[in-house]
Amino acid sequence: MISNNTTERQQPGDFDPAFNDGQLLTIPGEIAAAVVTDSAGKIYIAGAVATNMGGYIITALNPDGTRNRNFNNGESVIGDFMPDAYSMGMDIKILPDGKILLVGLTQSNSRGPIMLGLARYHPDGTLDQSFGVSGHLVPTYDYTNIQLPTFITEEDPTPDYVASNPRLSCIVDNGNIYVGLKGVHNRKNVTLIMHFDEGGYFIKEFGNNGAAVIEHPQYDTVLAQTLRIDQHLYLAGYLVSDQVGALRAWARVNTRGELDVDFGVDGFVFNNQSPGDIDKLVLQKNSKLLGCGGTGAREVVHFSNGVLASLNQDGTQDMDFNGGRPVIQPTVDNQGSFWTGCAIQSDAHIVTCGILTYAERNIIIGRHMPTGKPDTSFNDVGWKSIRLGKKVDRAAIALQSNNAIVVAGHLRADDASNKSFVFQLLG
Repeated sequence: MISNNTTERQQPGDFDPAFNDGQLLTIPGEIAAAVVTDSAGKIYIAGAVATNMGGYIITALNPDGTRNRNFNNGESVIGDFMPDAYSMGMDIKILPDGKILLVGLTQSNSRGPIMLGLARYHPDGTLDQSFGVSGHLVPTYDYTNIQLPTFITEEDPTPDYVASNPRLSCIVDNGNIYVGLKGVHNRKNVTLIMHFDEGGYFIKEFGNNGAAVIEHPQYDTVLAQTLRIDQHLYLAGYLVSDQVGALRAWARVNTRGELDVDFGVDGFVFNNQSPGDIDKLVLQKNSKLLGCGGTGAREVVHFSNGVLASLNQDGTQDMDFNGGRPVIQPTVDNQGSFWTGCAIQSDAHIVTCGILTYAERNIIIGRHMPTGKPDTSFNDVGWKSIRLGKKVDRAAIALQSNNAIVVAGHLRADDASNKSFVFQLLG
């Protein structure tokens, strides 16, 4: 068990005794890809039953880590986006009316194309029959033209792996559902954005009948992180340059699904001298964009350092954040790092989670001031590492109303089994 082994006064970053007695909680499923909290502090974790077969899974917990008995009688929900398919939940949202929206990927067990899947649940864990077809939606799209990557995650971002390592994010804004996806077209990565109404129907005025393909004329384009602000849809991720590799990048799209040419250069903001990858995009209290990721692509965390970058909405650098420069996590003991999640606390502090790796892959949690400086009230140096098992493959973050930090993910344990986990730290 992982917990606090001290009787001293607890500090931010310590395991929270209000959640599972301050201990790591193992939950069903081999993959946990996303976590979210609702206004009452209940926690929802989404992922998959197994790494290569079975359905998606949603586990609901009370704020103290016990099972939420009001959700599917306290049992995890297991389902498929379509019959006889492998399904994986990759993002989860709590809607204003308390319903739960799950978004992920699905593939027929007969090895058909990989497709986007959505499901909507009532707060009691039953499917919302008014959404899609009996609660599920697998949009009809020409996946022979734009393919979605396989579920396989390779620790290599080179062109040999353009068809693996999926990326996906979802945002919901005033009933509008936007999903950003990594796509593959002619052995080149592109970004696919789909727009649905609250019932799960394509918004035909967006892109080509509800789907837009975003592609830089020169580079592979993986900008699957999405954020809607007013009449703009912001994208973040990376472009791929033959000379540099992954380049940290942003783009802006209008409500018709077209690149906004007034943003950066022809709708894109990037620097050929700024390698890296944005794996999560959030809005700060000052209405500026914050991206977290690494100096390399997520697939090569061993050779990366965690990165935080702030951008004004017009695409210019945020000079109030580290003088307009990205904040790079220092290298400690030759360990690579990569931020896979970030969130903004009520006092505007930035909380991050990610992977710290060398011989093992451990969790790293950080907290920064709104200016980008490490918050030294958090474990004295602004970050801490936590060993959970032999290899942590993924970590996601959510916040409670009291700023407590919820972290969920999955790992390869010392006994070689795959396990999903969740824990909570004092914020």
